[in-house]
Amino acid sequence: MEIPNASGLPAAAAMRINVRPLGNPLPLGLFSFGIGMLLLAAQTAGWVAESDATQIGLVLAAFVFPLEGLATIMAFLARDTLAATVFGLFTTSWLTLGLTLLVARPGATSHPLGFFLLGFAAAVASLAAAAVAGKPLIAVLLSLSATRALLDGLFQLTRSTSTEHAAGYVAAAIAGVAWYAGTAFLLEDLRQSALLPVFRRGAGQAALEGDPAEQLSRAEGGGRGPAAALDSRANVGAEHDHSVPTPAANAAYLRPSRRPSPPHGCLRRTPRRSWRRTPAGRQGSWR
Repeated sequence: MEIPNASGLPAAAAMRINVRPLGNPLPLGLFSFGIGMLLLAAQTAGWVAESDATQIGLVLAAFVFPLEGLATIMAFLARDTLAATVFGLFTTSWLTLGLTLLVARPGATSHPLGFFLLGFAAAVASLAAAAVAGKPLIAVLLSLSATRALLDGLFQLTRSTSTEHAAGYVAAAIAGVAWYAGTAFLLEDLRQSALLPVFRRGAGQAALEGDPAEQLSRAEGGGRGPAAALDSRANVGAEHDHSVPTPAANAAYLRPSRRPSPPHGCLRRTPRRSWRRTPAGRQGSWR
């Protein structure tokens, strides 16, 4: 899509936005995340026998790991840096925990695994702090995950049974929050409106409800910090051929059109899934 500029520059000097439709990776990532946390809760809270740890490790490596990996790839393609980083870190952590449970003696602890969990907790805590500004629900989920990793790491180093059980109870709480968040994002994507609150605010809320002029201006400036990252459902891939002098004026051209084929002078679709402006007229629409 080439957005005509208000200064009368030729069409070649307009911004071109190539729309790349992608599914929202959050429901898949959160549901698989919740299932994995429930398994960890059962293993560390003592709800299953110690001899079942190998079966739990197999499920983590064979089920949770590949789904989290797929969610990571989709989040990167959707340019959601925060979600991609979160899912990416947890993807390999699931594989690490799964393989450890498979090869270790049931009930045994490991100092290297303990230090790994402590370092992992620190990284997840940083992600939680970054998510507070725009996605507080995700921030709560990450804070609980950092707490669980910290408790499990301390158990690996001290063999304290109470610490192990506490980690299991926190993992159970994480599973509940993950399932709620996955359901909320799934319903929002299907209905195109929020049915369950996800508590977006700031840049996270503006990505879905903000003025198109603001989003166009932010796209031109290239500012995309973790808190300002657009939600995966609202993202498109953008290419900047030339800067647009007045993004606020150009926002008038981003008006939805339900007409099956735009008349002469409107934006029309080309075979390569980009948009360009026809020669006649300056008015356009975004189908």
